[in-house]
Amino acid sequence: MDAQQFIDAIVDDPTALDRWEIYADWLLDRGDSRGELIALELAVDAGRGTEEMKQRIAELNHDEARLLSLRLFDQSHLYRFKFRRGFIRSAVLQGPQDDQPTVEAIDALFADPHGCLVQALALGPSGNREHAVAALAAPRRALRSLSTRGGKGSTDRLAVAAPRLEWLQIGEPPGEQTRLPLVHPTLSTLSTSADACWAICAGAFELPMLETLELTAGFAGLRGVDSIWSRPPSRLTRLKLDKLMGHIAIGADVAEAESLEHLGRAPIAAQLRYFEASYVDAVDLEQLLASASQLRHLEHLKLGLSLWDQSLDECRALRDAVVAAFPTTNIEADWRLDPPPPLPEVPPKVIDADSKGPDGRVDAIAAFVRMGR
Repeated sequence: MDAQQFIDAIVDDPTALDRWEIYADWLLDRGDSRGELIALELAVDAGRGTEEMKQRIAELNHDEARLLSLRLFDQSHLYRFKFRRGFIRSAVLQGPQDDQPTVEAIDALFADPHGCLVQALALGPSGNREHAVAALAAPRRALRSLSTRGGKGSTDRLAVAAPRLEWLQIGEPPGEQTRLPLVHPTLSTLSTSADACWAICAGAFELPMLETLELTAGFAGLRGVDSIWSRPPSRLTRLKLDKLMGHIAIGADVAEAESLEHLGRAPIAAQLRYFEASYVDAVDLEQLLASASQLRHLEHLKLGLSLWDQSLDECRALRDAVVAAFPTTNIEADWRLDPPPPLPEVPPKVIDADSKGPDGRVDAIAAFVRMGR
């Protein structure tokens, strides 16, 4: 047997420990340190690991020249890798402005014999449509997590190219939204940004296992009768709104501050059990309170608060109102009700004679230098 046959056997059933052990022995017989790495990690996984073993594993995992094919090693400066048992398990594509990755970086990753068990792939800020198309050009059976751009020829291939995908983050450059369906049988979490996913606005989605929807600021068009806001998958019970870059825009005719109020009136509200929002200000809280009767069934409410302009008394009043509005909900929020601690007293610096000039006046430079000693 050659190496590829051992690798194929592992890919067919990664849970079969005997296949890993046989491959490790085969590699060790040939002086390949990857065999040592696999054997050590198997021992640690079985509870027989020592600190020396763990240190040796860390050393071996840093030796990318031995772990990667020559083709992929040439592209390795564009990646952050995580390895497990000698195989690449996570890859984050990156690159400086003057050395942007090309499609060859993706092709080299999946051409590597030990790139067949990649579970998490993030194309990062340097990713583009060509990278997404290349990443999904062939079935990636092990892929569970994907962060990518949408792009023609990518989102509509997800079910075939990543049949076991569970987490998807998808975005589009401004003004480049593509109109492609989003269909996947196992996807459980979808994170999308600024008008990125036409499919969930237009109803062109089939996501029967979707449980968590994460939306970031600028997302518009969710008021349509076919949108995921109005026609949510039956298992969707968790909603996260990230307002780091601004308010969530539900539709062109809905004011930004009314987004949370509109959430309470949307069909999606009836099946939510977990709701999380970040950068929530006082206006958002007032809108949330206006929707409380439609959201009172929530089991968990997590609020990342931004109440810097409110006094302690105003924060207390908002807290009391939210607690009263959601009496059976587990509320997670930092209301910052404790007054800030007093600043520590710093003894004044004594300006001695050496800090004064011949005329008796303070020499500011000399005083600064001496006070810094």
